Amino acid sequence: MLEALATQFAAVRARSEKDAKRAGKLESKVDLLSRGYATRAQKLQSGIQTQFARLQELSSDLASFEQLAQMEDRGVQRRLTQARSEALRAEDKERSQQQRFATLKALLSDCRA
Repeated sequence: MLEALATQFAAVRARSEKDAKRAGKLESKVDLLSRGYATRAQKLQSGIQTQFARLQELSSDLASFEQLAQMEDRGVQRRLTQARSEALRAEDKERSQQQRFATLKALLSDCRA
């Protein structure tokens, strides 16, 4: 009976060592995979942070350009209005000078006649 228990103990011990060896290999494999995933996750996180920073920068630039576009639209309207009124003033001045010229020309003709 003692011999049977010793044999059974040896078998259990061998099985335990075999399982421990197998568990060690599995832990090593899991560790290798985990480090690979951790490295990949770190690279992805770094890339995401870089892209997020770039997105924030571009969003800020877009907001600035949209504001500038709105200001320019208002400025264009104001400049068009000013240019139109200046053109009308120039036309009026030209018309009045043409009338004055005609008057003076007629006056000169009367004086010569």
